[in-house]
Amino acid sequence: MVSLSRQLFYCRGQKFDGGICVFDKHIPVQMSVEIPSTFTMQVIRSVERDAENTDDYVRISRDGQYFTLYYFSKRDGVKHTVSLTGGDIYKYFKNLLTLLAHDDEPFSHVQFNFPATPSVMYKTSNLPYVTDIVLDQFDSMLSNWPLKA
Repeated sequence: MVSLSRQLFYCRGQKFDGGICVFDKHIPVQMSVEIPSTFTMQVIRSVERDAENTDDYVRISRDGQYFTLYYFSKRDGVKHTVSLTGGDIYKYFKNLLTLLAHDDEPFSHVQFNFPATPSVMYKTSNLPYVTDIVLDQFDSMLSNWPLKA
């Protein structure tokens, strides 16, 4: 049995204030989890080897009551940075997903890196099937943005 705790706990009849108890043996561990305070999205043009130079990137971070959006296209060398409200950043993201799903010369995949969530990657052709859940996760992220990195 594995037990994780930040409060006092007992392991083999002894009281400890940290660490883990594995098969009734106390292991002192300093546990620290860093939560990234940015959202990133990699729009992958091709999954071919050495094709990352053609990917586009979106990064969103919080700056007080506003969100900073950074867009970068390696292929075209285009960089944009803009500060938006929560409602405007949600609208941007929703429109971006729609544009990617209906592109006539589509990217291959899209990878989403939400704070405190494992990365997920979808084929661009599958975006119409996952848009609702991705938007729900995005909305939840905006409402519960991590305060520290």
